[in-house]
Amino acid sequence: MDNTSTQPQNPEQEEVITISKKEFLSNYTGIQGGYKYEWNNGIVEKSKDMSQYVNGVFVRILQTFAHTEAYRSGGGIISQVRMSLPPNQVRQPEIAFYTKEMIMKESKESRASWVAEIVAAPDHNERVAGRVAEYFNGGAQSVWIILPESKQVEVFTAPAQKTTHSGPSVCSAAPAIDGLEIPAEQLFA
Repeated sequence: MDNTSTQPQNPEQEEVITISKKEFLSNYTGIQGGYKYEWNNGIVEKSKDMSQYVNGVFVRILQTFAHTEAYRSGGGIISQVRMSLPPNQVRQPEIAFYTKEMIMKESKESRASWVAEIVAAPDHNERVAGRVAEYFNGGAQSVWIILPESKQVEVFTAPAQKTTHSGPSVCSAAPAIDGLEIPAEQLFA
């Protein structure tokens, strides 16, 4: 059953769509109309598609990842894969790391230990802080929030432990991926 409810009429406010997880997984695939859709406890959340940045950042991270033990052990950096998180979220991070065991399981419930979200300035608010907490609740050990407009990377090693990197400052994916270290400026080159 597809229920659509609207919040009070305000031109700044978007329509709130509530559906089941099953309906979401069936009806919202990939990027649609310039937006990425995720599911949060029955509510469909819409954020700006950041595809124009993803490929370049993904390739730069992948090139660095190829020199890590995690890569040699069969782990993989994967882009735009849906992840079910507890208690009731479906997120689709731009980039995520899965161990060989997670990849071989091919489970829809596999959760990444490292996640990178590429975020537009308008989306960088409390909603992003909530997502960071969700990833850690789901087992992430490191989360990067990549901000292309300001050429900064926020690296979280816990929901409330953040360092901000720009220029030559080095971003690390430890403890999730030892050896995945890259200067912030290289992500935006």
